[in-house]
Order: sequence, then structure tokens, then C-alpha cells
Amino acid sequence: MGLATWTVLAMSKAGKFFLLVVTLLCALACGWRLALATVAPARAGSPAAVVAPMLAAVAPEEPGSAMAAPQVSPTSANPPPASPQAVSPPVPPPSQAAAARAAKLERTEKPVTADRPARREYAAVRMLVTAYCPCRKCCGESADGVTASGRPVTANDSRFVAADAKVLSFGRLVSVPGYHGGQKAPVLDRGGLIKGKRLDVFFPTHAQAQRWGARWLDVKVYRD
Repeated sequence: MGLATWTVLAMSKAGKFFLLVVTLLCALACGWRLALATVAPARAGSPAAVVAPMLAAVAPEEPGSAMAAPQVSPTSANPPPASPQAVSPPVPPPSQAAAARAAKLERTEKPVTADRPARREYAAVRMLVTAYCPCRKCCGESADGVTASGRPVTANDSRFVAADAKVLSFGRLVSVPGYHGGQKAPVLDRGGLIKGKRLDVFFPTHAQAQRWGARWLDVKVYRD
């Protein structure tokens, strides 16, 4: 039909109805073709085969589907900022008084490592050593068998000495070289001639005292 015919039909009521029917038929035909394109499998090289993957990639996936992307929780996506570590205030330097006390305490607690000479248990004294016996020639009127300390002359197996009271007290131990092997002997007696740095060693017989004679010796005087 020509353009004039369409114009006449459009101007009349029958023509308007005819145009409406034609429009509906065209819409139905287009909708039917779209439905067939959606249901039927797309052929290789057809527009539907090319457009379908693109639509599948662009279309959003449903939350319940297996292909749905994992959701990221807000806490894992944006972790909270770490709290800053507490900074301790600087320690002030110790005062001079505190430093002095600490140094004094360290000196008092520090063990003594220096080697100190051991204190000797005796003192060596140069003395004149003579000998005597309990006879009257040696003891005179005091020859009664008892020493000035009140002990008998047999005390300590008759191994003792006489000394000046101002130098050595009773009971003080001495060691005289050559007298009973240098063993310790106590001071048990006195003598009129025994003054200062002088000793008189006792022997049971006069002959033994004479053999001893008089000697300058280094006598070990033990401390109390």
C-alpha cells in the first residue's frame, strides 16, 4: 500500500483500529522471537552465542548461588588500627647522695680478695737460755721440789722453763730449739737471776743442766 492509502486509513476509525492490530502483531512477533532465542541453545557464531557469555559475566549473581563471590566482613576488610604502645616516662638520673650510698654499700659488700698474710701463732724472740736442776746448787733454799707456780717439778714430765714474770706469765708456752726436740714447754717457774730476755730450762739432773750450758737462741713465744 502506498503512503496515501496509509494516511487515509489512519484518519478513519477503521484505520486506527487496523494500525493498532498491526502494532500488536508486530509486538507479539518480536516477543516470540526473543523467547525462542532465550530457550533454544545458541548456535556457534550466532549473535546469541556471542552475547550470552557477556551477559552472564555482567549480570550480578544471586547471594544464594554457588558462584556468588565471598562477602568480606567489614571487620576483616578494615581492621581497627592498633593501639599505640604505652611509653614509660624517662627515669631521672640518681642524685649524688643516692650514688654515694650505693658506692658505699658496694664497698662494704665487696669481698676482700687481697691476700693478707696469715697471723703467726708465735713470735720469735732472741733470748739467752741457761739450764738448772732441782738441786741446792741450782735452787738454793728453794730446792723443795715445788716450782714458783705451785706445780711439782715432775709436772709435764719435767719439761718446763723459768722466766721473768714481767716478760712471760705462768702457763705461757715456748719452744726452745734443742730442748726436748723443740716441743712446747710451759712457763712454771721463776729465778732470782732470770731477768728480761732470759730463760732457764729445767733438767732432772745437774749433769744434764751443765751439759746444756748457756746459749743464745731464737725462742718461739706462742700467743695466748
